[in-house]
Amino acid sequence: LPFVSAIVGGLFPGRAIVISGLVLPSANDAKRFHIDLCCGLLIQGDHMDNKALHINPRFDSGGGWFSGQPDRQLVINSYISSKWGAEERFPNPFEPGKPFQIRILVLQNYFKIAVNGKHVCDYPHRVPISDVKTIYVGGNIRVDFIEFQPADTPFTWQLPSELGGFVTPQTLRFTLTPFMRAKRFNINLMAAEEYAFHFRVDFRDADDKASRVGDINIFFLFINCFYLCVWCSGKRRC
Repeated sequence: LPFVSAIVGGLFPGRAIVISGLVLPSANDAKRFHIDLCCGLLIQGDHMDNKALHINPRFDSGGGWFSGQPDRQLVINSYISSKWGAEERFPNPFEPGKPFQIRILVLQNYFKIAVNGKHVCDYPHRVPISDVKTIYVGGNIRVDFIEFQPADTPFTWQLPSELGGFVTPQTLRFTLTPFMRAKRFNINLMAAEEYAFHFRVDFRDADDKASRVGDINIFFLFINCFYLCVWCSGKRRC
């Protein structure tokens, strides 16, 4: 962290963002984390783009000469025209040292936010959801995966350059639901115009009795790579 990525396809009613990770034990200067849905790439500084949603769990201990009262609440807000709006505060469902999953469901007039399967709040839209372009995550957490549900195809996502691309021990996780009459789907990991990894699933015709075992369709997995304009030998599994 920080993690910044474009939201491919934007936000629309029915779309959900799921973030799973671990709240790290609070350090001296890292007693909070935030999840922001932003309207551009200016995410920090004095001239930030609007933020439609700012989720900010706090774990401040307080008690010092200048620290004031402890703040351990969940704060939700928006940043519009260079000003923060009125805060909405809720009991903090996150705990340092424990895993979490937060789900942000986009509805017509508000965000529905749940943590670890429990509803936390409904937050009315203060910025049109069509303006949201970017997700920005930072603070004292470890992010295991971020999932966008659903995503129209073809879906293209670029790994943030500051992460150095896709390197060990990073993992990409995909949750997919094939259409009823799907013939195939594929996942490609690319470096410029080269295919570092090509994963393809071919579904046999449902009317082909030879391709059926009971009521379960057999499908093939096709894994291959493409380098310097030449396809490598592939591996097939069924």
